[in-house]
Amino acid sequence: MLTQPGAHHRAAIAATLAKDRLRRFRAVFGGDTASALTLYHQDLCLAAALHSMLAVTEVCVREAMHRQVGHGEKTYVFWRR
Repeated sequence: MLTQPGAHHRAAIAATLAKDRLRRFRAVFGGDTASALTLYHQDLCLAAALHSMLAVTEVCVREAMHRQVGHGEKTYVFWRR
């Protein structure tokens, strides 16, 4: 899990990010940047967790397809372009 940035880092992040990136997060908290960055951080953590689950699922599906189709070099011909 990502660690919550300190106050100094939050200020640097807020100054660096495009204003539109935090616009919706700020709107949730009436313009409060610190709360918006906390929510943005939670959003990043959720996205990271979902991405890792998606990656594992993709590998499992691909390996299951490989077992069903068969083994060997010729089984992957239909994946090549």
